[in-house]
Amino acid sequence: MTQRQEKFFLYKPKVAIKAQGNDIAAHMDKQSIIIATQNLIMNALRFTQTQINVSFYCDGERCEIKVEDDGPGFEGKGKQLLAAFARDKDQSDSSGYGLGLYIVHKVAIWHQGALTLQPSTLLGGACLCIRWRNHKQR
Repeated sequence: MTQRQEKFFLYKPKVAIKAQGNDIAAHMDKQSIIIATQNLIMNALRFTQTQINVSFYCDGERCEIKVEDDGPGFEGKGKQLLAAFARDKDQSDSSGYGLGLYIVHKVAIWHQGALTLQPSTLLGGACLCIRWRNHKQR
């Protein structure tokens, strides 16, 4: 088990991780993608009821990291939460500074990609997905 996997081992009953791809190299800034993924997982942990699914997919043209949960979802507030220091005023948990999704959004942009927020068709809560073109960086 790697050190990164150990970090989320405490949440093992809630977090399911799967990867799909055809042995293709994913081109990315490793550190920033790790930070973005951690932010997505930590955000999902704050809102989930029982389950979080984390998936990674990569082919020759695109890569994506998707985090889905079975929490309450965004209820139309998704776009507002991408701003720096934005927080859900209805949330009883007062932890955090409102920078998590802002950072994830910036990482997606740095990779010439996008962050999408939508309802999870799999779990019924939120689905956040970072997508970027899989091209070699110069």
